[in-house]
Amino acid sequence: MFSKIVAVLPFLCLLLSCFLGMQRCKSCLEGILKAGIIWTLSSFVYLLLCSVQSLITFTSLLAFWGCYIIICCVFICRQKTLLFLWRTAGNLWKLFPSHIRYFFIVLFIGTLLTALLYPPNNWDAMTYNMPRVMHWIQNMTLAPYITSIDRQIGMAPLQSMLILSPVLLGKTDFFAPLVQWFGYIGTCLAVARICVQLGGNKKACLYSVMFFATVPMCILQASNTESGHVVGFFICCFVSFFLQWKNEPCLRHAVWSGLALGLAISSKGSAYPFAAATVLIMGFLCLRSKKRFMQGCVAAVVVIALQIPALMRNLEAYDSLFASAEQNINKAVSVKTFVAAASANFLMNLPVMGSSAFRQAYADFLERLDVRMDDSRIYPWGNPRDNVRKFYSTEDSRAQNPLHALLLAGLLLAVLLRRVPLPPLYTGMVVATFMLFSVFLVWFPHITRIHMGLYALAAPCAGLAAERLRQRWRTGLLVVLLIGALPPLLLNQTRPLLPEQAVHLIWKRDIRGCWGNPREQLYFNSRPEIRDAYIAAADDIASARPAVVGVRLWQDGWEYPLWELLRNRMEPLPRIVHVLGENDRPIRAMRESEQTPDVIFELPETNMLKTQPRVIVP
Repeated sequence: MFSKIVAVLPFLCLLLSCFLGMQRCKSCLEGILKAGIIWTLSSFVYLLLCSVQSLITFTSLLAFWGCYIIICCVFICRQKTLLFLWRTAGNLWKLFPSHIRYFFIVLFIGTLLTALLYPPNNWDAMTYNMPRVMHWIQNMTLAPYITSIDRQIGMAPLQSMLILSPVLLGKTDFFAPLVQWFGYIGTCLAVARICVQLGGNKKACLYSVMFFATVPMCILQASNTESGHVVGFFICCFVSFFLQWKNEPCLRHAVWSGLALGLAISSKGSAYPFAAATVLIMGFLCLRSKKRFMQGCVAAVVVIALQIPALMRNLEAYDSLFASAEQNINKAVSVKTFVAAASANFLMNLPVMGSSAFRQAYADFLERLDVRMDDSRIYPWGNPRDNVRKFYSTEDSRAQNPLHALLLAGLLLAVLLRRVPLPPLYTGMVVATFMLFSVFLVWFPHITRIHMGLYALAAPCAGLAAERLRQRWRTGLLVVLLIGALPPLLLNQTRPLLPEQAVHLIWKRDIRGCWGNPREQLYFNSRPEIRDAYIAAADDIASARPAVVGVRLWQDGWEYPLWELLRNRMEPLPRIVHVLGENDRPIRAMRESEQTPDVIFELPETNMLKTQPRVIVP
């Protein structure tokens, strides 16, 4: 019980930071955005400093967050923040109409319950997000380690670094998904601030938040350990502070823009195309004034400085600055590949891709464009025609967003026909962001989960347009959005809130619900066919009482369930190290090379649905 209370400290510090920011800034929304940046930056820098001396321990993190919360409490007591917060909360409560107010409560509390009741069980959490957190805790440093899964080293680390504190303090992953949930809430607030900066009134802000908050993929991602909402939050912060710097050029706004962009890139590489259009506009403005130029240079230095630690880790491990991230970059840029990627990005959000006939028609369209679907430079993840999809899914890696995609397409058409006036600079920036996203990123089967940043940037435009509609059209649109948000909230394919009997009836899969099932069984909801084999392997390892456990996995093998299963069976937890195969990518870090495992957990084949794990005693 004490460990779970301690694990909440980082999030309590975040809330206190937001309270202080709301009082110290002219705008409450601006204060919350700055508080989120300060909280993240503080954790990021402290973990880097501890990593240098291998001091990432329970004691060091407890001391850091303890000091953080004491400082916040001192400022709160001095400035009478509690009275201010009470009045602000009352004003916010009155801002929303009663029916919208209660839906927001259901939506946010529903996603919060999902995040707390279910452990991390999405694919990336099993392969690299959570395993690298466990290795960092085990090694007490962020330094590279031997691994057969390149993404544990090469992918941007910030999201996992934020998860590290609650996992280490609580000795459990119970609060790990809260990082994404707070990112979800923060992005909603950042969207509202951008809408205000574009001239929107209270209704426009409400509609923009409603548009983003009801995107099915955004609801699903709010309860896992991916980085989509964290990236979306910092990208929206960057755009918001850029708009502020554009209207009031000063060094302070430029630095905040640089901090937000640097943290976004440190969260995931998809931040590059999301921010590219804004960066280009910012660069153009810098060329028009010496004062702006100097401020832009300072912002650029801040961005680069925040990337140095991750780039140095990649260089140390793989002699490459970007390690495994290059596979998602389009290496055959042309007008034809842009048309192919842009159409795919739109169609992947619609149910039509569930039709084999439509996929064949799309393949014929690509052939007419002279785009070869077997070209690994354009489609490194395989042929899109062979990517079998459901007409509708609530899986957090493949869910479609049909209503929101069609609304944005209709809005773009209305803007081109000059039926809906929107801020030209910002609207053009959003369109350019989508175009650059389609130019530089390749297609892959679960690309819809990367689209959340695009929906976040487009949401203010949707809010401004909705505010101009007639009342009955607005009401109808809100009803449709609210109804569309219920399936991803209640019938999440890996984390459902409804009883599992209802889920089995709809999805025809062996999905275990959170009501009455052991937590360790919930890790396998996306791949229930391997649940029993993993649990049996963990029992075999625990009976052998090894001091060192080796894992031999393929590039996308599930490592994290083994950590949790062994944590529930062995005290203390044995040291877990990777055993590289002949085809694994060698790295320079040889921290664990001299450790001989007592037992080896092996899952070498690429088709984990057919190959069961086995335990080998050397």
